[in-house]
Amino acid sequence: MKKIKFCVLSALTLTFIGLKLADKIDWSWWLVLSPMWIFAILIAIRLVTILCLYCLDKDYREAINEYRASRKQGNHRLPEASQRLADRLEEIKQARLEKWERESNQS
Repeated sequence: MKKIKFCVLSALTLTFIGLKLADKIDWSWWLVLSPMWIFAILIAIRLVTILCLYCLDKDYREAINEYRASRKQGNHRLPEASQRLADRLEEIKQARLEKWERESNQS
């Protein structure tokens, strides 16, 4: 899916550049190159989100570290490790929901 998005944005950027150079559109270069900026902004948002989760959330950090440790062992399959990480994150989410429900019921 990532490759498809990148290819579409690359094709769109090249199309806009071609149209600009052929004087078919009268846009600023910032707008012509906007598909590249959009892609870069989306990547930056994703990285900032992951960084915030990793730095601020102990459970998330532990799950990521477990995933990294399983990758370093070399005797796993990547989809299985990814699934274990997803399962672990789901467990964390459920535990937090249950904790929140208990706290709201006590109030």
